Amino acid sequence: MSNAVIRNAQLTELPHLKAIWRSVFGYGGEDAFYRIFFNPDLCVVADYDSAPVSMGYLVPFGDIQCGKDSIPCAMIFAVATLPKYRGLGLGRLIVNELVRLAHELGYQAIVLCPSEDSLFEYYEAHSEMTDWFYAYEHTFHKLSNINMITDSPPLTELTIGEYSVSREGLLKDITHIKHGPRIFEYQVALNEEHGGGFYKIGNACATIELQSDGTVWVKELLIPQLLTNSSESEKLAFVLESNNEVTNILATIAYTFPASEHVIRAPVRSGEGRRFGMLTMVDSMNGNIESGEYAPWYGLAFD
Repeated sequence: MSNAVIRNAQLTELPHLKAIWRSVFGYGGEDAFYRIFFNPDLCVVADYDSAPVSMGYLVPFGDIQCGKDSIPCAMIFAVATLPKYRGLGLGRLIVNELVRLAHELGYQAIVLCPSEDSLFEYYEAHSEMTDWFYAYEHTFHKLSNINMITDSPPLTELTIGEYSVSREGLLKDITHIKHGPRIFEYQVALNEEHGGGFYKIGNACATIELQSDGTVWVKELLIPQLLTNSSESEKLAFVLESNNEVTNILATIAYTFPASEHVIRAPVRSGEGRRFGMLTMVDSMNGNIESGEYAPWYGLAFD
């Protein structure tokens, strides 16, 4: 490890950084990411054998909204190490340096969405990050076989501004990340590769992204009927058993975007769902985040 040097990236290293991205993540989204977000001062690399072999980015992510409290938030994203250099602890060094940098820049909260479940334990053991965000996620097979309900709500595409306003209205009573405009801009770029967008469906809203394999990803589904304090609200996985408003919304999605698989992601009640994201924040802000009936909502993660 004595040979590793942790430093900020340089603008001239952009082609090399893209090569690391493609080696680890494959092709897709990297050109848009660097166009929208790249700032050498927010990118940390690890040199080993006199060349960058590991990297990670600090992305201004918006604010964590908890009631009237608003906490500036940055996201750690695209932490990647070339296969030959894994197992040396470079990822841990990158994450810890990004956390330090975020605090130095005044971000009071830093979030991270691990790409694998095993990484939750890794980051908890080797960084300040703690398990915090949960989400409901379910894969519906042959959702397109739902019979369209006569009064199913129409699906209307929204602009970034329109979606942001609708989203905040639905999430106002839930601790959540209020994304900055560049987050939505990057999601638009991802949608442009295969299809999708921001939509209003009746009184709900959704971010939908089509995958190259034909899967339809509903990255964020916000339905008022499921964002209430009523203990009678049904879990999304079982709403197809009855013809209600939630079923109608899913039917509209399935009819507009037919596929063999639809992956739906939505907020979940505290204590339910799957681990989704991690958080660290300065001690002085810990008391400002309260646990409500719903788990804090991470939102878009670019996975």
